[in-house]
Amino acid sequence: MNEATGPDPRLRPRSPSRLSLAPSKKNLERIEEACRAVRRQSVAHHLLARLNRGGCGIRVESHPLNQSQVSRLRQRAS
Repeated sequence: MNEATGPDPRLRPRSPSRLSLAPSKKNLERIEEACRAVRRQSVAHHLLARLNRGGCGIRVESHPLNQSQVSRLRQRAS
C-alpha cells in the first residue's frame, strides 16, 4: 500500500453486482475444449493399453461371407 495513492485497486474485493454465477460464453468454450482434450487423452491411453496388453492385443472376430473355408464347428449360423 502506497500512502500517496492508497490501496492497490487489484486487491479490492469485487462488488456483488459484478459477480456472475455462470461462466461467460468465451470461458464456457475454453472449459469445453479442455474437457474434450482430457477425455481424448484418457480414451487414447485406455485404447493403447488395451491394444498393447503385454503383447496379447485384443481379439478381432471376422465374419467372412463365404463360410465354406471355416470349420463346421466355427461356422456362423445362417
